[in-house]
Amino acid sequence: MAKQYSLGEIQSNTDRFKLFYLHCEHDLVIPTVDKLNSNGVRVIDIGKLLSLFISSLNDFEYLDSDVQDYLVKKILIPNDPTLVDGSSDLVAVYNIGILMEPTLNLNVEHMLKEFSKSIPLIIIWEYIVIEDGLFYWSHDDKKSALDFSDIQIKKLNYAL
Repeated sequence: MAKQYSLGEIQSNTDRFKLFYLHCEHDLVIPTVDKLNSNGVRVIDIGKLLSLFISSLNDFEYLDSDVQDYLVKKILIPNDPTLVDGSSDLVAVYNIGILMEPTLNLNVEHMLKEFSKSIPLIIIWEYIVIEDGLFYWSHDDKKSALDFSDIQIKKLNYAL
């Protein structure tokens, strides 16, 4: 069985990709979000924030680049002025299915991996995870999987 990491180990992790996942049941997502928040982790509902942003747009000509810019510059990057330069924030994301929408034309795996080079990132995943880093929404739909097997995504221990 692969090593499971704690929050403390995530914050001090020096791997090139600081990408982790926390696998939990659907009915435990909100309690998990609350628990992470109470431990000082910034948790982001990607689906909610991106859908609000997209619905506010007047022009969809550059939807893919608008969404990517908004996601990275306004959602993922911390806007907390109390953070000291060079400090390592910790971000958790959930409800990320919107990122797979074909009209957005996003390379989701690449984007999340690149972001995790600078800030540790936890994906809260409530669906199917196969040990080698494949994330599925269902057993029947394997074409819309997220594949992190090339970087050996790390598992966060559920007992936070």
